[in-house]
Amino acid sequence: MKRLAIAAVAVLAVYLLRLDRAAGLIVDDAWYALLAKALAQGDGFRLISSAVTPIMPAVPPGYPLMLAPLFLIRPAFPQNVFLLKAVSIAAMMGVGLVVYRYLVKYRETAAPMAAAIAAATVLTPAFVFLATSTLMAECVFTLGLVLTVMWLDRTARAQPTSQARCAAAAGMLAAATMLVRTAGAATFLGGLLFLLQQRAYRSAAAFTLVASLCLGPWMIYSTRHAPTLSQSAEHGGTIAYSYADLLSMVSPRIPRLGRIHAADLVPRIRTNLIGILGRDVGGVLVPSLFRGADESGEEVVALAGSTATIVSSMGGSPVTVTITLMLSAIVLVGFIRALRRGVTAAEMVVGVSLAVLLTVPTATFRYVLPLTPFLLFYFVTGLEAMTRAPLAARIAVMCVLGLQLQDHAGYIALKLRDPARLDWLRDARGAAELTDWMNANLEGEGAVASTNPGLVYLLTGRKTVATDEFSRGWERWKASGVRYIVALRPLALPSKSLTYRLLYQSPHRIFW
Repeated sequence: MKRLAIAAVAVLAVYLLRLDRAAGLIVDDAWYALLAKALAQGDGFRLISSAVTPIMPAVPPGYPLMLAPLFLIRPAFPQNVFLLKAVSIAAMMGVGLVVYRYLVKYRETAAPMAAAIAAATVLTPAFVFLATSTLMAECVFTLGLVLTVMWLDRTARAQPTSQARCAAAAGMLAAATMLVRTAGAATFLGGLLFLLQQRAYRSAAAFTLVASLCLGPWMIYSTRHAPTLSQSAEHGGTIAYSYADLLSMVSPRIPRLGRIHAADLVPRIRTNLIGILGRDVGGVLVPSLFRGADESGEEVVALAGSTATIVSSMGGSPVTVTITLMLSAIVLVGFIRALRRGVTAAEMVVGVSLAVLLTVPTATFRYVLPLTPFLLFYFVTGLEAMTRAPLAARIAVMCVLGLQLQDHAGYIALKLRDPARLDWLRDARGAAELTDWMNANLEGEGAVASTNPGLVYLLTGRKTVATDEFSRGWERWKASGVRYIVALRPLALPSKSLTYRLLYQSPHRIFW
């Protein structure tokens, strides 16, 4: 117990030493903060930043609801950023504890190995980056996913008199997870299939009923208040479109390209399969083999097709793909061995999640990341099966932990010694300098079209619309009161045939 406490303190120290004031650069995390602010102010769950119709967003309300009370404690953004990030840091500490308990109790894993896998999960650079340098929802989502899996397994092992009660608890957790991210639908479906596979029909009914009762009010409300397609197009950005619409689009960032056809699913599935097996697994398990410590955790944007500004050394290089394919093969062997031992909730949830990921129209890394504790478990199980030597698995996990600690140490040293070398922090300063300039120099009314409308509104108070294609909405924006365009990622200036003046351009990035 003493060793676990020491390990927990060491892990928390890594998070605190990496904590910074950057927030909103991924775009989605700016929307989360804006929606939390709207809820705290009593403005409802809608885009209060909109220069046109303040529509209801596509994201579910769970994570903004968790952040909203913190806006009541300290309303000013970005002065409250550390307080907001505390939610994700606390969630990751919870992930470590739950993963340890799950592995020991439900996977019969030896305590030292369970502790190592739990620590490796929490110290995964992508998770640390998300918790300390963004306001994204993945950390909270991961906690909900692992808790749901644990309670599903608890249901399967419970006495008949308490199975329904355990299934109801699992249903509430599955619903809560889905209210944080819609991707939680795969967790619900996997859990239901697991209970049916176990022939626990009463438990499956209780699981489904409770989850439906928890999700029902939001589903009804979101359906009744969903924006029209014209309102979504008027505002722009993926935040304005439902997940059903985004899944059916050729490109979520360019709705005008239209919808996919059945034949288009084949190349999408092939691309995503290659991405998961040849890129994402390596980005989760050993990212420091593919990039320097100055980019620690930025595989979240480098491998996720983000609109953030970062240019990373990670990607589809032959070395990255080769190493990742080897790691994926080990994980697959472990998954198969786990299936042969007896199907648990994890196998169903992971299997359904990966199957769903094959159809998404965006890069898959941020969807794979919440599966990290299970990928690590299958990695260990696969090594044990291939080598028949538990020592090899223990050495491999310690190597993963060693690489993670080296990565964090390098990043923290740079942050303390030469923060200008960290592109993410430099971009955060660049965004703040641009919006500070706007506050000091722009007078009178005037809305903004931007690549990051949520962050521009939070930092300037000016109404916004979203766009990545500046030339297409010019006249419509004028009619809506838009007077300024702000690019918070490298983007070419509009055509000179359009009448405009360049008012500001950042020195280190193409922010303008």
